[in-house]
Amino acid sequence: DGLKAERDSLKRESDSLKAERDYLKAVKDSLQQQYSNARGVAEDFRHRLSKEFDIRLASDETDIESISMKHRPAKIAENFAEIESKEWLGAKEVLDGVTHVEKANIKILLDMFKFACKRAQKIFNGFLSSETLRLHSPIAAVTG
Repeated sequence: DGLKAERDSLKRESDSLKAERDYLKAVKDSLQQQYSNARGVAEDFRHRLSKEFDIRLASDETDIESISMKHRPAKIAENFAEIESKEWLGAKEVLDGVTHVEKANIKILLDMFKFACKRAQKIFNGFLSSETLRLHSPIAAVTG
């Protein structure tokens, strides 16, 4: 009687383990399918992005002459240098006139600069995101 109960218990455990194995196999198959789909989408996107860059290179859109003066790398670097030489020092002089704690004034300016950089990064990421959506849109797929 004790052996029969143990056998029944082991049978239930075996059935439970088989059911769990079948479930995990189904999950694995589903994940493999999702991976294959995602890989296909990524490959399609890579191909379309490459095609778009080829088109832009062929049309000379990336040529430095086609970039407006205010967006050229040298002009951007010049503007950042101007922030340090004029605006940063001017703002520091104003803060130094109000409070005489140089370290706190520099921290205020640094925090403002970090905020401006984060905002600029968000704007740039938004631009990249909009370009990505444009390249990945169904309309681009049909017309591309």
